[in-house]
Amino acid sequence: MYSEEQRVLDYRATFGSEHGARVLADLVSKGHVLESTLVPEPHIFAFREGERNMILEILRMLSLKPDQVRKVVEDVQETFA
Repeated sequence: MYSEEQRVLDYRATFGSEHGARVLADLVSKGHVLESTLVPEPHIFAFREGERNMILEILRMLSLKPDQVRKVVEDVQETFA
């Protein structure tokens, strides 16, 4: 059985590398984590909320706080600007 402890270790191993941090920053930017998902069309709003919720689950598994998420995104943006 896949334990919660092993799941957390796997997420940290996956996103803890330099490559993983870049992927995480990309997911955060595309997953509407640092912006509003509110749009007039209900189906688009629901879709964006689903995307956002998945990224928030990854962040929860990594125990990242909002300021840490912003730093990851800013660091990656600086590197590839």
